Amino acid sequence: MNHNHVMLSNFPSLLGTLTAIDKNGRDIQQNEYRYSGFVKRDEYRTLIENSTEKLFLSLMLYDEIFINDEDFLKIVSFIGVVNSTKLLERKIIKIIPRFQNPNVIVHRSKNLLLNKTRYEIEPLMYLGGLHDLDRNYKKYSVNESHRSKIVQYFDNALINKDERDDSIFLKNIDIIKNEEHIDFNNLDYKTTFEIMRLYEIVDSLQMQNRHNLSNSIMDDYAKDYLGSKFISISGNINKANEKIELFEKVSENKRIPNFYQMFKKGTVEIDQILDIRESFNSKLFRNWFANPDLSEQDIYYELLKEHGLNLKINLIKWIVPTIIGVLNTPLGIAASLVENFFISKILQGWNPNLFLDDVLGKKLTQLENNFKVQEERKLILERFNGIQRNALCPWQSGKKFKKCHGMN
Repeated sequence: MNHNHVMLSNFPSLLGTLTAIDKNGRDIQQNEYRYSGFVKRDEYRTLIENSTEKLFLSLMLYDEIFINDEDFLKIVSFIGVVNSTKLLERKIIKIIPRFQNPNVIVHRSKNLLLNKTRYEIEPLMYLGGLHDLDRNYKKYSVNESHRSKIVQYFDNALINKDERDDSIFLKNIDIIKNEEHIDFNNLDYKTTFEIMRLYEIVDSLQMQNRHNLSNSIMDDYAKDYLGSKFISISGNINKANEKIELFEKVSENKRIPNFYQMFKKGTVEIDQILDIRESFNSKLFRNWFANPDLSEQDIYYELLKEHGLNLKINLIKWIVPTIIGVLNTPLGIAASLVENFFISKILQGWNPNLFLDDVLGKKLTQLENNFKVQEERKLILERFNGIQRNALCPWQSGKKFKKCHGMN
């Protein structure tokens, strides 16, 4: 199994109803209707934001991120077409197509005196995220100039898109029947939501197995359910969730700014986050962090203990660009054959804190400070119209304006 990849399956499914309409778009009154999803609208935004934050954290911790096409469209809706395109452009995201979704059919009695309702779980054909994005692009953006690029990049990111398996729905339902012993011939309203929730969990587990992924990030409910029902595989799922929580905790203890919150405020752009991710020290950090032999206790101790790094930092700062320079020259074709040798030598003197402290922490703090200064500069220019560059800065720093908040 590949430990440098992760599958994100912690995105909520919004509750919605499906009704039949005529050619004029009017609802057709029938004795049945359908619904899918299980999260109410007032809870959805909080849950989708939590899921998106896990995506951002995963950018620093894993080489590739697997996500199903329906969930990726939720990301597009939340962070926008332009930012989503940049994720796809860097080839970080691998999109898994879904071809069927569960939905509940509500059969109402034709005899109004009986007032009896019957519920049934059936598969609903899903035409796919690519089809949805292309046909319903205006739902995601009014700017048509970005349409062709995100549609093409979405298509490029799809994996196994031609390997359709219509038996997946029945396989997932059989697993739920075996584990829960639910009478599917006598369902009530509450039980249908339980089944829809369990279906999401089982389906994500099956996706993980099909793509040979050892890491999966799920919400607490899914994690606890798999821990109680599928003990043999729950360890890897728990480990992925615990590692990402550990990274959050260590970052907080080291007072490293939360780059997702910075992104939300506009303090940092997604390109800047991705540039940090693709730095050499970041790649070394991901390899170290993904090591399955490292326990959470090992990681926590290594990242928070005191290190005598000062003597090594300058040497490693010189070695890394030098090696990159060699590998990028025409001789780099031959040199790349011994790249692992160089990396192993660097790692003998490398410490993960070189990334957390010297790259991630310093860069984010710098970006945060720059944003703060630029916001203060706007305020000064609004209050002091026509301030001279050689005048003292109104922020009372004692410096000239051009040397303080007048710097671009």
